[in-house]
Amino acid sequence: MKRQRIGLALVLLMVMMAAGACAKENVLGAMGTVEEGLHPSETQEESGLLRGEPDIPTMDSPYALREQQAVFERGQSLPVYSGPGEDDAQAAEGSASVSTNDWIQVFGRYEGRILIQYGMGTRYRIGWIDAQALAEPECVEMLNLLNDTAQITDLDCPMTDDPLGSKETVVMLPPRTCVDVWSYLGEDWAYVRARLDGRVYWGFIPSIYLTWG
Repeated sequence: MKRQRIGLALVLLMVMMAAGACAKENVLGAMGTVEEGLHPSETQEESGLLRGEPDIPTMDSPYALREQQAVFERGQSLPVYSGPGEDDAQAAEGSASVSTNDWIQVFGRYEGRILIQYGMGTRYRIGWIDAQALAEPECVEMLNLLNDTAQITDLDCPMTDDPLGSKETVVMLPPRTCVDVWSYLGEDWAYVRARLDGRVYWGFIPSIYLTWG
């Protein structure tokens, strides 16, 4: 009888050890699943996909760009222009457009056009749309523009239409290029107009490339 009890105890001990091993394996398996579950988000970050509207940097200047509230009629696809003038062409070699079903940040109005920022999957773009695309364009305040002249320093200067995202260079401005400075985006970026090889370029350059006088 005593031997039977000992044998039964050994059997129970073996069953408990086996169950513990299975439980440990299940826990490790679950941990592995959780870790694997992190990989898709890491992959998205590495792919450079954007996650909504960027924060607009602040600057204590009357000429700094600030976000305004505006209402768009949904279901529109609006051409985006490189500049505010009627002669300024559609950006991205004539292919830039924005959907009013997505987020659009509005900075202000100037001569019938609105300065905006929108997202395109892996980058942003700041450009201009026709003011009539808004339900009430007169509710968007006019931009307070510096409209002063400066020069690029003695270094080649990159210009971009995506200062808060990819910072992809649209054109490289040669040293000592004259630019019209219109406004600022935070402390680090100046919004300028430049003429180069018979073309007019609008975009953002690092403020450290500017020299005055």
